[in-house]
Amino acid sequence: MKRNKLSAPLQRRMIAVIGLFLLPLLTSCAGLNNTPALPVVISPQIDTELTEETPVPAMPLPFTYRASLFWNADLLLALGQCNRDKASIREQDDRRKELYEQRPERGGAGATP
Repeated sequence: MKRNKLSAPLQRRMIAVIGLFLLPLLTSCAGLNNTPALPVVISPQIDTELTEETPVPAMPLPFTYRASLFWNADLLLALGQCNRDKASIREQDDRRKELYEQRPERGGAGATP
């Protein structure tokens, strides 16, 4: 089987045509920089101790008047722990908000809108 070989001038022309049309396609968007910079939001993690379930005291058996008083005291302690956890979460959230208020908007100090 005989292969058709292209002549040298035809090969040069084909390479020139490919170079003329392919290179502009590859480099046409190289100088454009109109992609807006998105602010990166890094939120600090909330302590896992604060989001764990608060253990609920078991109801005593037999449920007498005296046992109900102690159980109510245990329930109030559990409720107090929940309130302390919520207060700590609010403090962490306030600190996070303060950090984000101090940050520059987009791109830092020299950025133009």
